[in-house]
Amino acid sequence: MATHGRKAQILMASGSGVTFTNEAFSTGDLTTYTISNSAKRYWDSKASFTVQTSPDGTTWTTVTIGFSLQFVGGKVIFGSAQPSGTQVRVSGKYRVYAAFVDATAWGCDVERDEKENTTMTTTSTPTIWRTWQMGLLSGSFKLSNWLADSTYLDLLSQDISLIAALVFDASTTLPRLEAEVLLKKDSMNAALNNLLTEDLEARINGPVYLVTS
Repeated sequence: MATHGRKAQILMASGSGVTFTNEAFSTGDLTTYTISNSAKRYWDSKASFTVQTSPDGTTWTTVTIGFSLQFVGGKVIFGSAQPSGTQVRVSGKYRVYAAFVDATAWGCDVERDEKENTTMTTTSTPTIWRTWQMGLLSGSFKLSNWLADSTYLDLLSQDISLIAALVFDASTTLPRLEAEVLLKKDSMNAALNNLLTEDLEARINGPVYLVTS
């Protein structure tokens, strides 16, 4: 179903992490556990995290292997299904997020490197088509807004990572694209017959997640 751009929104999480302790998690498949408090779903990837499991909610055991953390989205992902009834809690740091003020447009580009690996023919038939070996993924988020202050120019110079969520429909915040990003370009523009504008470009610093529920 088509969605009009007027419903779109940008959410941005930045700044130093805020400590959370023993936050509860829920799961639907006994493998992926998601933080129950959605306000704390964007984690500080530079912070230390403690993951604990319990069979009954009373006896807790700290686990150090057999799982990975998804910092963008607040998830603990186990390599194998946990016993039915397993409870999970985590302590660490999250980043507070808020709507990106005065936004006018957003965009996301994801691409893979490509290396040509075409070879000469081994028959009497000439080589016609080039062939390619696909390489590493990379991408960028592009944001536009009405120029307000020097906030993002300062973040650019400090080399601080952000978490950006590009929202298709603000009424539900779904679907949305999420990723940790590093600002790489801040373009401020002034024209005699127009309003001041600011265009930001950020390098994606890890996986991009499409959240639909």
